[in-house]
Amino acid sequence: MQVTNYTYAQTFGGFVPDTPITSILDAFNTELKEGHTEHNLKDIYTYAKDHFSYFSDYSNPCLACHNPHLARQNKSDVDNPALTAISRPSDHDNLWGDEAGETMKDLADSAGGVYQPPYYFGSTTTHEPGGVADHDGTKMPDYNSLCLDCHGNNDVYSNVYGRYLRQIDWGPTGDIHGGSPRYEGDYVSGAELRPPYLDNNGGTSPNYVLACVDCHEPHGTILYNYGGYPSYLYRRAVNGEELGCEGCGWVLNDADYTVMDLCLRCHTVGKHCGSQWECATCHMHGHTAERGCVGGPSGLWNKKVF
Repeated sequence: MQVTNYTYAQTFGGFVPDTPITSILDAFNTELKEGHTEHNLKDIYTYAKDHFSYFSDYSNPCLACHNPHLARQNKSDVDNPALTAISRPSDHDNLWGDEAGETMKDLADSAGGVYQPPYYFGSTTTHEPGGVADHDGTKMPDYNSLCLDCHGNNDVYSNVYGRYLRQIDWGPTGDIHGGSPRYEGDYVSGAELRPPYLDNNGGTSPNYVLACVDCHEPHGTILYNYGGYPSYLYRRAVNGEELGCEGCGWVLNDADYTVMDLCLRCHTVGKHCGSQWECATCHMHGHTAERGCVGGPSGLWNKKVF
């Protein structure tokens, strides 16, 4: 019998779509329009076999992130990281997230920032995971370190995109959503933060260090992008709100969205510089200041863009 496992956005974020993914198998095999994305199991298999000694020609690709003999049922108590189901690719023989030093708070502390959990779906008072009170990341495993065991390198090849994936740097000189210091002031013509991500938190301007799962599904997503662009495992609901298709001008079904709609869950505007471009034209993992805004005040918007 197939075990019921919903998406991260549903299990930990509280969002129930019209057509939910009900199993891990479905997450890897959902057939929707172009742009639907899931972690490609063949690519995981190839990368793990070449990089991790425990992984053999006969290994299941799921072993790259899970040890079936150690994994616990995290969905039974979603705000208890001791019930983690993950093992880092670089440390297959141990669970990850169940010990001191392995939570999102620990990661944020090491990066000189803070972790702020997003809102639970439909709420402005409770937070992920599971609709709990506000917390500092102690209720979540450090998912990022698991993801970066692979995505922190520049040799991850995707047969889906026909190229190497962008190397992700969540350290102090890397992405803005990671450990890189935030910019003070208005650098994007009013694209200020929405709650619970405040510009001034208790008299300080915190550097928020996000978790990968704040925006991405770990297995697969029901989303496809307007215009046929890949949906890069984006969640169907982020920071307590469903992604609509505001940039499309209509809603076709519960899989439609634009990148702008993703960004608007935490930012107040979706475009600037007088441009109609999608946010991801400039703002994506690994981009730097050379993608500065055309037509913007010199030196003001020509900033690192992710």
